[in-house]
Amino acid sequence: MDTSPEYVWMCATAQEIQGRWAYQRGDWWAFYDGEWMACCDTADNFIGFEGANGEAWLPRQDQLQEMVGWGVDALVHDAARLLREEEWQCASMEELWLRIVMHEKHNKDWNGEAWVCAEKT
Repeated sequence: MDTSPEYVWMCATAQEIQGRWAYQRGDWWAFYDGEWMACCDTADNFIGFEGANGEAWLPRQDQLQEMVGWGVDALVHDAARLLREEEWQCASMEELWLRIVMHEKHNKDWNGEAWVCAEKT
């Protein structure tokens, strides 16, 4: 599970994703309190980072793939196509699938700091 500061920030700023969170056992989430942040699963594992104020759900890869709604063939072929066409550099599978969800479902791309309207090619 990606708990990097980059992925946490991508999730926290993806309001379209945050609005879908219905807590389930095994979910990961992050909370911010002043200068630190912790990512937790239901077993209360903690990993500390620098952070801001708020709370964010960190969707797992399977949850992100479910949001896209593609069949198995499309999961493989369309994900590979997007990686080639968009030239994304992803640090994890969760980051890749978050980018796919935001691109395909919400017409947004990550510019390194925020989600912005995707340019149609």
